[in-house]
Amino acid sequence: MKTRNNDKYIVAIGASAGGLEAIHEFFDHMPQSSSFSFIVIQHLSSDYKSLLVELVAKHTNMKVLEAAHDMPIEADSVYIIPNNKLMTVKQGKLKLADKSLIKAPNTAIDTFLHTLANDKKDKAIAIILSGTGTDGTKGIQSIKECGGMVIVQDPETARFDGMPNSAIASGNADFIMPPRKMNGELFNYVKEEPIAVLENGNFDEALLDEIFSLVHQQSGNDFNLYKTPTIIRRIGRRMNETGLKKLEDYVKHLASDKEEIKVLGQDFLIGVTRFFRDTQAFELLETKILPDLIHSKADNDTLKIWVCACSTGQEAYSIAILVNECLEKAGKTLDVKIFATDIDEKSIEIAGRNQYPESVTKEVPPKLFRKYFVKDGKFFGVLPYIRKQVVFAKHDVIKSPPFIKNDMVTCRNMLIYVNSVLQEKILSTFHFSLNKNGYLFLGASETASALKEGLRELSGKWKVYQKSAPINYSSYNTYNTSGRITTRQEQKKNAAESMPSGAEKAFNNFITKDLGYVGIFIDKAYIIQDAVGNYRQFLSLPDEKIELNILKMVPREISIVLNTALRKSWKENKKTHLKRIRFKRKSDEVYLNISIQPPGPENGSEYTMIVFGESTMEIIPDKEDLVMSLLSNDQQNEYVFELEAELNETRSNLQLAIEEMETTNEELQSSNEELLSANEELQSGNEELQSLNEELHTLNTEHQVKIRELVELNDDLHNYFRSIDIGQLFLDGNLQIRKFNPAATGMVNLIEADIGRSIDHISNNIKAENLSEDIRSVLLTGRILEKEVQLKNGRRSLMRIMPYLRKDKKTDGVVITFVDISYITELNNIITGVFNASLNAVLAFTAVRNQDHFIVDFKCVAFNNAAEDLLGRKKDELDSAMLVKQLPELTEGSLFTKYVAVVEKGGSLQTEIHMGGKRWFQLVAVKMSDGFAATITDVTERKLADQRLKKNYNELIDTRENLKLLNTELEEKVRERTVELTASEDRFHEIAKATNDTIWDWNLVNNTMWRSNNLDIMFGYSNSAETSNIAFWFDKIHPEDRKQVKESVYEAINGNQKQWSAEYRFLKADGKYAVIFDRGSILHDESNMPYRMVGSMVDITKTNELQKELMEKKDEFMSIASHELKTPITSIKAFLQLTARVARKGVVNADMLTYIDKAERQLENLTFLVSDLLDVSKIHAGKMQFNYSRFNMTDLITECVGDMQNTEDFEIVIKHIDDVEVYADQHRIEQVLKNFLSNAIKYSPESKAVVVYTEQIGREIKVIVKDFGIGIPADKANLVFDRFFRVDNSNYQFSGLGLGLYICAEIVTRHGGTFGVESEEGKGSEFWFRIPLDGPEAAG
Repeated sequence: MKTRNNDKYIVAIGASAGGLEAIHEFFDHMPQSSSFSFIVIQHLSSDYKSLLVELVAKHTNMKVLEAAHDMPIEADSVYIIPNNKLMTVKQGKLKLADKSLIKAPNTAIDTFLHTLANDKKDKAIAIILSGTGTDGTKGIQSIKECGGMVIVQDPETARFDGMPNSAIASGNADFIMPPRKMNGELFNYVKEEPIAVLENGNFDEALLDEIFSLVHQQSGNDFNLYKTPTIIRRIGRRMNETGLKKLEDYVKHLASDKEEIKVLGQDFLIGVTRFFRDTQAFELLETKILPDLIHSKADNDTLKIWVCACSTGQEAYSIAILVNECLEKAGKTLDVKIFATDIDEKSIEIAGRNQYPESVTKEVPPKLFRKYFVKDGKFFGVLPYIRKQVVFAKHDVIKSPPFIKNDMVTCRNMLIYVNSVLQEKILSTFHFSLNKNGYLFLGASETASALKEGLRELSGKWKVYQKSAPINYSSYNTYNTSGRITTRQEQKKNAAESMPSGAEKAFNNFITKDLGYVGIFIDKAYIIQDAVGNYRQFLSLPDEKIELNILKMVPREISIVLNTALRKSWKENKKTHLKRIRFKRKSDEVYLNISIQPPGPENGSEYTMIVFGESTMEIIPDKEDLVMSLLSNDQQNEYVFELEAELNETRSNLQLAIEEMETTNEELQSSNEELLSANEELQSGNEELQSLNEELHTLNTEHQVKIRELVELNDDLHNYFRSIDIGQLFLDGNLQIRKFNPAATGMVNLIEADIGRSIDHISNNIKAENLSEDIRSVLLTGRILEKEVQLKNGRRSLMRIMPYLRKDKKTDGVVITFVDISYITELNNIITGVFNASLNAVLAFTAVRNQDHFIVDFKCVAFNNAAEDLLGRKKDELDSAMLVKQLPELTEGSLFTKYVAVVEKGGSLQTEIHMGGKRWFQLVAVKMSDGFAATITDVTERKLADQRLKKNYNELIDTRENLKLLNTELEEKVRERTVELTASEDRFHEIAKATNDTIWDWNLVNNTMWRSNNLDIMFGYSNSAETSNIAFWFDKIHPEDRKQVKESVYEAINGNQKQWSAEYRFLKADGKYAVIFDRGSILHDESNMPYRMVGSMVDITKTNELQKELMEKKDEFMSIASHELKTPITSIKAFLQLTARVARKGVVNADMLTYIDKAERQLENLTFLVSDLLDVSKIHAGKMQFNYSRFNMTDLITECVGDMQNTEDFEIVIKHIDDVEVYADQHRIEQVLKNFLSNAIKYSPESKAVVVYTEQIGREIKVIVKDFGIGIPADKANLVFDRFFRVDNSNYQFSGLGLGLYICAEIVTRHGGTFGVESEEGKGSEFWFRIPLDGPEAAG
């Protein structure tokens, strides 16, 4: 058991004044956990019983107990210290002791924490909450020494911040946070095993020094003097992140991972800030500090402020805003320079960017935000002129020289993370950097008490100080800015040695202060790394840019010779001395001696040391010395004796003075001791008063909580009385009214002013009842009186009068309640009426039990009139009749046992009994309270009907068999019909898919329309709830067609027509209209009412366009045909007229023959046109006939060329002809060739030559006709073989119907051949056709 307890963590919660709210807030957010036990040590008054147990129990589900002596500590429990005890812990058990009667400061928290640390070691956790004084500060030191964890409430959230600030200032706080967030760190602590090991001190400190060294080498930041708990917890966090459990392994990991060193170094830096953090502190700056500073300045003076540890810049900008606000109010113009520094370069970069998230709007007062901030994209930043006033720079306040001559220095919430030695060093640096009467502004949890002789406290709460006097900086190691890392063993072992002795301090003061020597350490880049002594007398910061280069910080006349001496010293590696270097300091001439020591192992430093010292003039002997030199030896001896005698007398006088001073000093010392004693007594009395004040505050808080609970309880009772309909009246022992609720005013005529009056003086609404006598009877007997009363308004109430009992069980009046039972009474009357109106006998029985609680009989308690008639009993015979003894007809057989089962087990009984000869009755019994109710129904007629039903049973069986056969046949027919319907449905879907129509089905009843999937294909609309609405269809019809379509379809429906059709324009999804032919059939029901309409939509847009195109081509053809036919006819007519004229003259000459010849030619052209038209009609009719025969292709081509050569004035060149036999229609092939040749000649007006040649390709012959004419445009080359196509040219007009090539293409195709054209516009064309040598069958 002991081992198990030691595995658990014990959390000690210390609180004082104002701690109750913090305790409640902590437990409101702390879930149950088997890992923790909680001990609450609250400063409580010994004179009053504490209510803390029940108050805390309301804020947690864990067990809350008041601690007792030797009580074992269990997990998941909360223990509260008793109000008059001191508590300790030993071996996992609580120990209690009586408080001392002597009034002294309350140290209950320290006492418990000391014992907890010794008992639980690293599993001890301390939480310090709100309170005044310092109790708990010493205790948490013990917790930390034993490896435990300490959490302190953020002073900003504490009602009293004395205890939290004291705990924080001790440097032992691991976390500072509000109570609501503490549970997260508790659970993290349990999980962080490496942290627990480190904090327990189980590590080699040399490893810690090695970590510091690695971080220093990487970042240049020295964390040796940071508070150990803070650093160790961050190392432990990183070990958890990397999964390493041992410090040695983590050091090895650091040595091999530079990125991890960088992350760890960044984790060491703590950057928590916001705008105007601690609003009241900034109000003090705005109203007191800054106005005083500005008032002390003249116009155009410089106001210098140094914001140290500025993090991401919010505090620096906050101070800049307040400075400008104060300047505006004062009406002054100052040069504002704010130097904001931080060791973290990333934070400086963020501050310099001046970009903050939108959350800053909650941090900055609205008035200042609107005035000084501007939005930049997603971020907010201060105005540019505010930004220019702030200079951000990386700066290590521990190592680097400070900014000097500042009017104010702020460093808030940084000192709490470093130990006391480093705190003193930093504070002395701030003191050094301040002007006389300058201000120092620290965090609320920090203090500058170490420099109280040089700083005067202006605000103890907000830690504002003013420089009041100089201090000895060498005592605080102010000038020593060495970055050397010392081991922690050295720090602990030589703690006393590190502090200078009195002699060393005196010597340092003499060298640096009296003689004025200054030592400067620089690196090879001339950058100052360290300084000892008051270097301000020789060095100064550059005006324009902050630089620590030694050559830019010394006067110009020294800089040159110093640079030469440094180079010489480094080159020769020897010490170098410069004597009596003259320079001007203000209006005086000063002579300076400079010594340079180069770096080297023998010097124990890696930096170059430069020593500055003023050169003094040689002493000129005064007149007295000159006189002595002129005296003789005897005179000199006599003079010396006189001086010695005078010296002895002086020594005697000095000795007497010293003795008197010693006596005076002893008296003063004695007085001082008395004053110290008196001060201690006053302090003790003050602490006692403070402790008493804390106890009174705690008690007051508990009383306030109790009062609040009583107020809430009173409100609950008030709302309870107000919400119920039961009238309640409270009377005291003298029958005077104490309280009543609104419902009681209906029974007794009461108003608020009646409270305190006697009930006898007030009228009531109760009819014919003596209320006062009933009340006195209850007061006298102490028994409850309950009766039904009737009110004057006719309603009935159940009045109950019962004694009013106090906590001591004594009667102190009565409580009267009125319950309205009018509805119940009315309902009871209704039930009685229904009860007696029933034709069935209804009886109610209650059980009669023996001493063993077994049922031995039943007594009749209720019955109706039908029961009297059925049982043949009178009313007085049935009233209270015993079932077994007086009603045996109802207990025949085992009925009594069944009644008992109904009562004992519940359920119901239903059976039939035979009474009175041939009569049958159905008995139904159900449980009713401790008895049963029975209904007896005459079922004789039903029994007879059952017998008749049995007679017909066989007939029903036969019928059932017949029905089975009929059902089987029916099922088979249904199955066949289902198959047919399925096939029909499948066919319908296949047809719907195959057709180009969109099939629709309009349900006229619910006005919805189903459409096939072609709706999406044809029009781009998918089937949905929207498209199934009939309004969708009408909306998509073209506005010009919509009215006509609507009227026609509704006319068809309302006119009982069978069919409907319409042609209209329908809007597609792509925004274009399609021409639709829509038709449908209207279905009617047996009442000849239309209920459904089925149809299809056909897109006839292309059909209409084709018809239009055909009509246009038809018109074009008719125009061309009429023109082409008219030309030869006109020519023939003209030639015939000329011939007739010549013939009338009776002379036959050559002109007549020429006219006849020309007329014959035009007639041939007319014949060719008619033949082409006939061929086209034959092609369309499929009646073009072919006569196949074998012929020689060479002969055919030669003959065709000869014919064309004779009729045309054109040169036809035969390039090459293959001598092959072809099986084809010779006339049709000749027709094709002549057409190619005539076209080549027709469309070559500028050329006089055409080339013809052939190519044999396998068993096929290719014939090519090439011309050098106008050519064919590329976009029309594929149209030349279409009907009626004619080549248009703006320069030439060509005759023809455009049918020749179309007929040629058909002839070649019928021969199983192919054809084509290659043409280039302006250069000519090459027409060809290719046919098989052995006829079309060979091609197929």
